[in-house]
Order: sequence, then C-alpha cells, then structure tokens
Amino acid sequence: MRSPLPLPKHNRSPLPRRPFPSSPSGDGPAKPTTRPPPWDHLARRVSTAEQLRQLLSQAVVAGFFAPVTSSGGELQIPCLPILNSVLQTLAGGRSPEHAASFYGVMRRGAVALDDYTFTFALKAVARLRRPRSGEELHSLSLKLGFEFNVFVQNSLIHAYFACGMPATARQVFDALPHEVGDVVSWNSMISGYVQNDQCGEALRMFVEMPGRSVVPDVTTLVNSLIACGRSRSANMGRGIHAVVIVNGFKLDFFLGSSLIDMYAKC
Repeated sequence: MRSPLPLPKHNRSPLPRRPFPSSPSGDGPAKPTTRPPPWDHLARRVSTAEQLRQLLSQAVVAGFFAPVTSSGGELQIPCLPILNSVLQTLAGGRSPEHAASFYGVMRRGAVALDDYTFTFALKAVARLRRPRSGEELHSLSLKLGFEFNVFVQNSLIHAYFACGMPATARQVFDALPHEVGDVVSWNSMISGYVQNDQCGEALRMFVEMPGRSVVPDVTTLVNSLIACGRSRSANMGRGIHAVVIVNGFKLDFFLGSSLIDMYAKC
C-alpha cells in the first residue's frame, strides 16, 4: 500500500541558523561538545517571562544561541526567529514531545507568537496525534488573528487529519476564502482523506479543483492516483492519466510509479 506523497513546503524565507564556531586550529567548523538542553524537563521550571529570560540567558552562555544585545550592551532574550528555530528542530526531531514542552515554555514566558510558531507547534501535534492540543492551538490562532493565514490554516488541516478528525479539517478548509487557499491547501485535503481511508472524498476534491481555478501539481496527481487505486476507480484514474499527458507533466519516479500502481490495482 503506497503512502500519500509528502506535501511540498511553502516558499517562505528560512529561519536564521547559527553556524558552528570555528575550531581553534582553523581547520573548519567544530562540532558542539554539549548536548541540547532537556526542554521537556526545563519546561516545568518556567512559569514567567523572567524565568524564560534566565533560562535562555543560560542557553546563550552555554553556546546554544547567539547572544542578542540591546544598544546598551545588555543581554536580551533571543529573538523570536531563534526560538522558532529551536521549536522547528524539536518538532522534526526524534522526540516531538520536546517541541510541545518548548512551546509551553514560550507560552508561559509570554512570548509573542507568529505564523512560524503555530506551523512548527502544529507539526508536533500532528506527529504526536494530540487532537486536544490541536484544538487549543486552533482556538489561539483565531484569537490572535491567524484565521486567514494560509500557512497556519494548512498546518491545522494537516494536524486534524493526522489526529483522525477529517470533518474538522474540512471545516478549516471551507472557512478559507477562495483567494487565500492555494494548491497546498487542496493537497492537504486530498492527502488527508487518503490517509483516513476516505478515497471517495479525496477524488471529489480533485474534481472540484478546476471549478475553483486551482491548477493541480505533481503532489495532487500522485495522491489522487493513490485514491483511485485504493478505491478501484479505473475511469477516474484514466482521466488523471490524461491530465498528466495533456498538461505535459514529467513522469518522474513518484508519478510514474503511482500510475503503474493505479493500473495494477484497477
């Protein structure tokens, strides 16, 4: 059974990353010699902005963050992009529960959140399959005015599907204005329906795309072909094959193998 193709990332500017310091011998970058802070343990010690400032100041001294200073030379809390970079690393790491803990640190430290914060926190929610956490982030995102932010809304859709809540994911999608939603939003829906064994709904989403002036991409076609194969929808599969030919899509590994898989199952 083929898994849906991973969704493409948005073309957003990458968060700043601190390079490794040079080795004393000048032979290139030196690898860090200390382990990352145990955020899941430290999170329980932070309940105020002052405690967060102290914690991050210690992390700066230990070399985990580049220092951020004011005009007077006073050490400041690392800026939000650096905190988001930590959250992103933890959310994509082996233990995404550390990302949930670090998000709690940011909340208790009264850090102002942005769309990157929500995107990375929701990635951790999706990996951990924590629907209640997803609902809490959803509520907070609405409160902070991110209801029309396509990055946050697409992350919510993905998180709800990962938590087995396709109806709620559809509500998020339907609430997006047509001019805000993009092909990634549609891909999130199609892929999510496939993951939740609702291939008929996935194919209905594909059929709706031309009427909304949304042009499918390779990810759309691959996940739609997977839905055809699983639901034995041969006619729809041939129609998607025709879309591939007419629009000149290159038969790369994913698209080519999806077509073969679809025809084999149908």
